[in-house]
Amino acid sequence: MDALIATGQARRGLIVTGEQSFINTINAYKVLLKSHDRDVFMNLAAGLTLGDAGAALIMGPKVDPETGFQGIMVESKGEHYRLCVCDDLKTALETDMTTIVVETTKLVRDMFLRFTGKLGWTSEDISLYLPIRLGARP
Repeated sequence: MDALIATGQARRGLIVTGEQSFINTINAYKVLLKSHDRDVFMNLAAGLTLGDAGAALIMGPKVDPETGFQGIMVESKGEHYRLCVCDDLKTALETDMTTIVVETTKLVRDMFLRFTGKLGWTSEDISLYLPIRLGARP
């Protein structure tokens, strides 16, 4: 949407996302009811944190250079695709949480440093930092 607005192809745009993952939680719960194995629990625990979600954002042109998004950075590490797998809706989501946490920490750290460098920001330029905390209630 940012590119469409920047090139004049759109003045505003609606970005919408959604997921229905409660079924993965139910599947994990069913497997865990039958098992007392720690490895099984560690493999399925992340599936217990999922829920249905949706979000929408309306984007428009910047009013001035100091408003709106200052930059966008997206990155994925496809080589780690097997760390979080759900073959179909009849199975539970299987994860290697230990490796996911390690790899995510590296990815976020590296992206944050590259992104702040790209923007020319230092820690003094950031007045508020809001990390996402999964599973927390408002």
